[in-house]
Amino acid sequence: MNNLHLMLDSNFTRDFIEVMESMKLFDIHKYLIYNVNNPSELKFVDSNKVIVARYNTKEFHNAIGDIKSYKRIFIHFLSVEMCKFLNKLPALDNIYWIFWGADFYSPPSCFFDFLYDKHTQEYMKKYMFNRGQAVNIPSSILNNFVSKKILLFRDKKLYSIKAKAISKVSYFLHFNKYDYDIVKSFFKTDMKFLPFRYGHVEFNDSDILFPEIMNDLKNKYSLTLYKIIFVGNSGNPTNNHLDLFYLLKNLNIKEKFKIICPLSYGNEKYIDFIIKKGKEFFGDDFIAITQYLDKDIYNNLIACSDIMIMYHNRTQGVGNINIALHAGKKVFKKRKYYLQII
Repeated sequence: MNNLHLMLDSNFTRDFIEVMESMKLFDIHKYLIYNVNNPSELKFVDSNKVIVARYNTKEFHNAIGDIKSYKRIFIHFLSVEMCKFLNKLPALDNIYWIFWGADFYSPPSCFFDFLYDKHTQEYMKKYMFNRGQAVNIPSSILNNFVSKKILLFRDKKLYSIKAKAISKVSYFLHFNKYDYDIVKSFFKTDMKFLPFRYGHVEFNDSDILFPEIMNDLKNKYSLTLYKIIFVGNSGNPTNNHLDLFYLLKNLNIKEKFKIICPLSYGNEKYIDFIIKKGKEFFGDDFIAITQYLDKDIYNNLIACSDIMIMYHNRTQGVGNINIALHAGKKVFKKRKYYLQII
């Protein structure tokens, strides 16, 4: 096989594999999912065309074989594991990093001031260790000065591991060249930019908008008599939910409105906190979506909104933005939001 894909089990890779299957290209591509132990643990990818082997196990290395035998090596999400993997490789000129965003801005503590606004920063400092990452360590330990120093050292070490890995990447694959420029401003690298995106961008109304689904959603969430504001894309603090809540509250909006806030994945403690604060600010007019929804249902929920607000400081939630724009909705973002497509 000419091409090796090192992947996570995710909805993005699921859709990618489905497209590749439809193009009958599996004879020249090897797909290795490394973040689960066996096929029974897959939550998103449903394909008998992939290999499943946990990173750095004997099965993982056997599945790859001779790394020099591949024409291209694609890294779908530059995880810590993939950074360590790249750093062990000999010098190669065929490493393709498919950029997701979260894989670059990690550990978050190293990008703290860039990613988070005032109120989110306050939350992070209080509840998340080392100015940016969640851990399952008692607060009594985290408050210890020595422990914080150790955690800070760990994050700096991870940053160094990432810096070395990025220096070994040959090509940066993403739809947004601004992110490529940001990466180059943080890390020394000679990698070249290549345009790439997951999934399809062009679609017809009949592909994604279904009036019967929209009507069901409006009835389910009692949306008919309200202006609907769709906020963010996940339970990740980079959404800066709390800062946006303060902004919306201080605007004293006269019209009746409801907020739809997708929180189906992310840090559980942060999600619980945002649900609590959302209810404090907006009462029953705050609707938290905490379960994964079928793609058609989710897209039509976006289409039920009147406006979408993305309060990130980095490229994020682009799929949501594409759907909202296609459905004719207004999308608000920050001036410093690095998104080229709008």
